[in-house]
Amino acid sequence: MALLSATVYPNRMIFRLGAEPLSKRSVYEIHEDCEEGEGNNVENSSRKGISKQNISLPMLARGMIVLLAFFIPLSTAMTLILTYAIVLVWLIDKNAHDRWQFYFSYPLIKPIVFFMLVSSLGTLYSMGSEKATLAGFYHGLRLSLIPVLAYYLQEEQSKYKDLVMYAFGSALIVTVICAFLKVYAGIPIGARTYGNDVFKDHIIISYFMAISIFFAYMWFLEEKLSKELLILLMGLMLYHLIFLNTGRIGFVILYICFSVVAWHRYRFKGILITYLLLSLVMLCAYQYSDIFSMRMNEFYQEFELYLQGKAVSSIGTRLEWATNSLKLFFEHPIIGFGTGSYKHSYAIYYAGQVEKLADNPHNQYLKMAVEHGMIGVVALGWLFYSQWKLVQQLKGSNLILAQSIFLSFFIGCLFNSWLKDVSEFHFYCLMAAIFIPCIQKLKN
Repeated sequence: MALLSATVYPNRMIFRLGAEPLSKRSVYEIHEDCEEGEGNNVENSSRKGISKQNISLPMLARGMIVLLAFFIPLSTAMTLILTYAIVLVWLIDKNAHDRWQFYFSYPLIKPIVFFMLVSSLGTLYSMGSEKATLAGFYHGLRLSLIPVLAYYLQEEQSKYKDLVMYAFGSALIVTVICAFLKVYAGIPIGARTYGNDVFKDHIIISYFMAISIFFAYMWFLEEKLSKELLILLMGLMLYHLIFLNTGRIGFVILYICFSVVAWHRYRFKGILITYLLLSLVMLCAYQYSDIFSMRMNEFYQEFELYLQGKAVSSIGTRLEWATNSLKLFFEHPIIGFGTGSYKHSYAIYYAGQVEKLADNPHNQYLKMAVEHGMIGVVALGWLFYSQWKLVQQLKGSNLILAQSIFLSFFIGCLFNSWLKDVSEFHFYCLMAAIFIPCIQKLKN
């Protein structure tokens, strides 16, 4: 009976009866295991509850990140709602130590913090209105979103990374279908948008459509999905880009992305062949697409008008903004006019002298130069350069995807202020979150 008691009750009973446990593990440990198995230990039960909560919150955040990728090309309101929800989940997540350790060890954290610091200090001397200054300050702080998204996508082989890209591509297919219904079936989808656009304007969709075509091409090479399906989807998106969309930036993006692939496969010979093939596609598009030929003719005519001193056109206005922005930069070349001050400073210096005043120069580099001087240009250059250096550590298709996405974004910033625009900015943050975390894992 004594021996039976010794093997069932806690360690203090063993000491009293002088018996030995039947195994090397103490009976006290066995007793605790039984208690935990029955859920009788209050402390352990509460600890389990926290563990379950920690598991559910990251899953919720990852699900919202996938939804964010889907809604970026479709809805600004849903993009912002999901972004705020993801940040909220990140803030209430119980693993505070892990979160902040990841955040401040993130490979891009130094250029991000420097960029935000420049934006913050620019509010102290800004010439802009209070509303414009606060908006510019917010645009600078938004870069802090990248490590937050990356925290939930830090596993190198995370299935959510593929889901994010599939969700983004699916949104563009939805856009194509809705555009077809609007143009060919007369269904009034996207009443607020102009012409054939349904959810976003032609510039945004032109950029995103080109990126999605490139994604589908990379999936085709990797045989991730049915090749027949991918060929069909690429054909639909290319048709939309050529025959329905009036944006021109998408064709620039296609040249950049496919040139990166060609460089990795065949070097200079590949780039030459790619340019010849894409130029052949553009020639056919010019021949058979009224929209494409009209936009190309407009480009040539608008550039000629600008050379004649007439800037009342899309190309002429942009060139005039760029020229005047450079002049503004040389007025305050070190620290600029302050955060969010572009519109106000442009209006002061060029009121009555130009055809159209601007709230941004449609050039991210010039915007930083005018508002923050050389310090701002250095901050933006450091961010982009650091990102470019980091992605060189990737391998295979990840390297090609990352280089194509970021190079096209950096060049696209010559024609648009994409860190200011909602859709393009969130896409940039999402792509940074997908490709940079696996580099951190390699370095660790």
